[in-house]
Amino acid sequence: MKYSETGFRAICNQFVAFEMSDKMREFAGTLYDEDGNEIYMGTEEANCILMYGYIDHEEGVSLEVLAMGMHYNHYFFFEENPAVRNTLRIEYAENEEFSIVEYSEIPRLDEKLSELLGRLAAYNVNDNVMETRRFGFLDKLRHKWFVDDVQVELICKGLNDERCWVRIEDLNNVGHFFIGTLLNEPYQDFGYHKGDMVAFFAHDDGEGNIECFANATPDKILTEEDLADGRLLEKAIAEFKATDDHHTFTEVMQLLRDSYVWLPCTGTSEDQDSEQIEKRVPEILMDGRDRFFPVFSSIDAMGEFGNNYSHVQKHMLEVIPMVLNNEKDFKGIVVNMFSEPLFLDKEAFDVLQQLKSRIKRELS
Repeated sequence: MKYSETGFRAICNQFVAFEMSDKMREFAGTLYDEDGNEIYMGTEEANCILMYGYIDHEEGVSLEVLAMGMHYNHYFFFEENPAVRNTLRIEYAENEEFSIVEYSEIPRLDEKLSELLGRLAAYNVNDNVMETRRFGFLDKLRHKWFVDDVQVELICKGLNDERCWVRIEDLNNVGHFFIGTLLNEPYQDFGYHKGDMVAFFAHDDGEGNIECFANATPDKILTEEDLADGRLLEKAIAEFKATDDHHTFTEVMQLLRDSYVWLPCTGTSEDQDSEQIEKRVPEILMDGRDRFFPVFSSIDAMGEFGNNYSHVQKHMLEVIPMVLNNEKDFKGIVVNMFSEPLFLDKEAFDVLQQLKSRIKRELS
């Protein structure tokens, strides 16, 4: 097998033996100390190298060198050297032959695997990124070595569509969108720059062709008066609940970005200090475990729940740091818990904060 033929799933989280081709012999020739001594036993006579495949989120598919080996009818591996560590990026070996090595063919596997996984724990990613690595529909858009990096079309009215690389950082299952870091600077002014967090969606054209896109078009210009009573936001949330569509979710996010929302608070509402307010907002517990910070589009949206609290109004962008800094460790924000509840995990906050305002302001 070759990585160029199989892709990353055949090699990651696997023990693999690469044949000692001329190129791999060249690599093995670098594994000597300053005095010319072998770092790994058996380097001269070995005809294969035992390695473990894994994904480094930033450096791509990688191979942890474990030991030199001999392979004829069966495998024999020389003693590894626990005092050293060497890594090979798959770019170097993508056209080299390798085979999967069964656990039974590696002596002291339990000990070896435990130590290895301990070392590689530094490269763990969150469960959502792990889930996206199983999405076969993204494979045609992935970088062949950096598999968390995908091609995303930036779209904005008045500009040409522009394809950029985005590194997946999270997945939002509420709005069915991905969250990623923009890896290159767009040639046009989309309002996003290299290093920014962007939200993007995967779209199937109906013929099995998948495209990822991030829509940067502010399709509606609003005034603060348009958002004052919360009805636009409530309507958008209801439409999203009814359609479960990424376009309607984008509209919800854009409206939230510009909205003032209402917070229920214990005590009086006279103290508007954010640090004091964040301590007085009651938590909403889901499944008796996850805490959500409640906000409402209007006082009426609180219903009878609001009768037990005073009411404080804050801009949504002011609420986010209150949640992030709160000692209660909220999982996220819930909007209008008692009517059309919308849950936003903290992972979506970066995207919300980087959306461009659609509020039209009068020049003074």
